[in-house]
Amino acid sequence: MATAAGWSELEFGMTVQTAGNFMRVSERFGAEMKTVFNLPASVLYALAFPSTGDADLHLP
Repeated sequence: MATAAGWSELEFGMTVQTAGNFMRVSERFGAEMKTVFNLPASVLYALAFPSTGDADLHLP
């Protein structure tokens, strides 16, 4: 039986943590991805972190 860690590394070449980071960014910025797409991944991860509120981002 494959694990989530094994699957994400096999299919995408990324760790479960990295996959989680991408999912948080997608959930947070889905509608605005064209706007934030060119930001470095580390910046997107920080902005998508649960403790960063919408008021901090000036989102509607």
